[in-house]
Amino acid sequence: WPLWEFALKVELTAFRKKHVHSAQCTLSQMREDGIHQSPVPSHIIFEFKFEEGKNTKPKARWVLAGTPKNMKALEHYFQCFAPAADSDSTRLLQALAVGRDLIRAKADVETAFLNSLVPKRERVPVMMPVGMEEYEESGKRLGFVLLLRGQYGSPSAAYLWYMTLREFTMRMFNQGGWQCKNMKQEPCMFRITDPKGTRLWVLWHVDDGDIVSECAAMTAYVLKMYNEEFGITVSDPSFMLGLRRDVTTEKNEDGKLVRYNTLTQTAYVEGVHDKWETMCEARGKPIPSKIPTYPMHVKKKYSVVGTESVPKPTAAETKATLEMFQTGLGEVNWASRHAKWECTFSTSVNGRLMSTAGEDALESLTQEIQYMNATKDRGIRYRSDGHDQLTAKYDAAFDPDEKDGKSMGGFLVKLFGGLISWSAKKERNVAVSSTHSEYQTQTAVTKCVIHLRQLLFEMGLEEHCKFSTVVEGDNQQAVTLGIDPKVTDGNKFYLLDLHFCKDMQEEGHVQYRW
Repeated sequence: WPLWEFALKVELTAFRKKHVHSAQCTLSQMREDGIHQSPVPSHIIFEFKFEEGKNTKPKARWVLAGTPKNMKALEHYFQCFAPAADSDSTRLLQALAVGRDLIRAKADVETAFLNSLVPKRERVPVMMPVGMEEYEESGKRLGFVLLLRGQYGSPSAAYLWYMTLREFTMRMFNQGGWQCKNMKQEPCMFRITDPKGTRLWVLWHVDDGDIVSECAAMTAYVLKMYNEEFGITVSDPSFMLGLRRDVTTEKNEDGKLVRYNTLTQTAYVEGVHDKWETMCEARGKPIPSKIPTYPMHVKKKYSVVGTESVPKPTAAETKATLEMFQTGLGEVNWASRHAKWECTFSTSVNGRLMSTAGEDALESLTQEIQYMNATKDRGIRYRSDGHDQLTAKYDAAFDPDEKDGKSMGGFLVKLFGGLISWSAKKERNVAVSSTHSEYQTQTAVTKCVIHLRQLLFEMGLEEHCKFSTVVEGDNQQAVTLGIDPKVTDGNKFYLLDLHFCKDMQEEGHVQYRW
């Protein structure tokens, strides 16, 4: 209990310091003051903060029970959308950090949501948690406060915080010869330039700032400004949101010193494997001792409607396995989206069985988890001597799912030797040939490349897009179709938006190669 008591004191101190609530009063007093919204319940949540599989400190959060039942749009709040940082942007910064020898930093805003003022029309009555109510000397129970600032649990809290953070950043760093620009391709990223032309880029993951800059002194100044306004904790940039990012200097194949930045999720993958191993043993079906070569069975076909090699499970089998399968799939999906990119295809295929599960599905997911654990120290690696221009590769199958006839396609985009973006998923339309399938994926990778090129231009780093981005595929007909104005019986039915590829090739943004 002493740890939780300490955590609660820290949280309540922050609420008092930021004046998040009014003084306690009765609901009838609020009604007299013109506050007519229905009161919102609140409660305290206790949890441990984990980093690399280890709990680092206890945390207490005073949250609103902001469910649709308790907080309604146009009564309790009006706007709630807040942009979220794209993980591609995170990786782009890490590639640039090692490729351009930039300074890295990390900032964590303390009690971020509490820094934003709530608009007058959204100042709603809040019910105090049980045991925290105050009483008048007469014994009359109070128990209600007016919400004055953003509070966790409110649907509008993230929006209000983003607008507060953006307003401060744009105001603070657009004066005295400084310049600041908010990226349109990545609304959570800001480019800050000092009077000397030195640049810094910060990407905000809600309250976690991921920073790379060209000068340590400039980094220190920017962090100081954020600290004075919001209160921040500066910590090790080698760890961010479950991702290990180790910068090292080693000799390359030619004996020259090269800087590397390696992104891994070792501790997370270990935790997933250990949890899955325990669950399998509890079912009386322990994980096989043999380590798989691939993250999925290469000869079996999976579909929610069942296939010859993997029949659809019975209703009883689905009921017995569904919860375990969905839990495990969610955990491997997190890893495949951030560091274990080679498991993206297997995660996508396993995802087809999300609603049916079954013993075959558990076996397939077990193989993927085993593979991840066996390769847990392997992730994404950027190197300072890597290619400083964006490059891309793509491929597609003509092997339709029996459910809907759609095939799988995938691509990857690289910079400084490491992956920035990747994908493996079903194509949008049913393909009638291998060329049709490849052309759909060629369009998908082109869209990703254009986004990253535009982001680099916005960041002022157009030198990494000096030339047309080379996009390589292994289907000669699809590559040719992206270049030449060729219309045949085999492609004249392609939807017009697929020919986006032709426009981007003609305008010089991409260059398709076979």
